Amino acid sequence: MDEGGSNDVQRRGGKRDGKGTRRSWSTAEEEALIQSLKEIVQAGWKCDNGFRTGYLGVLEQMIRKKCPSSGLKAVPHISSKIHVWKKTYGTLLTMLTRSGFGWNATNNTLDAKDDAFENYAKSDPFARSLRYKSFPFYDEWCEVFGKDRAIGENAEDIVSASCNVTSEPILIPLSTMFLVRTIACSVRILSS
Repeated sequence: MDEGGSNDVQRRGGKRDGKGTRRSWSTAEEEALIQSLKEIVQAGWKCDNGFRTGYLGVLEQMIRKKCPSSGLKAVPHISSKIHVWKKTYGTLLTMLTRSGFGWNATNNTLDAKDDAFENYAKSDPFARSLRYKSFPFYDEWCEVFGKDRAIGENAEDIVSASCNVTSEPILIPLSTMFLVRTIACSVRILSS
């Protein structure tokens, strides 16, 4: 799909028509969605068990303002994209808590030892599709989909909160730094 927002749908097999089941998102549309998701989270649309009723309609309106010619609808386009992003985020988060996995922050890619990856992929076949992909929205996914993630001006990461409690610097080996980042994605820490 081009940046102009053509509404043609790309079907598997390369045929184009107006009745397909598959839609390709442009980079601008994905960026508009992630920005809109962050905005509704900050506006209080996220609850303990997910988003409040009606959030898809709000997202559709927000994206329509940011990308007027996209033609994105709450159902199926936005709900499908969010479903895929949640599934991808959950799989990445699970892998990153296991031995043999790491994160390349420069390329936003998963680093994994071959044997660790193969063992994990046996239990989660979806993981195979994630091996060499880049995930530029991973940090945003942590904010939007992470459980009990603190947002706003009182938010602290785990290292800052620990330093405030002990009033002494904490030295963390570089090998465990990613684990701290992953935990910080999932833990809510509020400053006093």
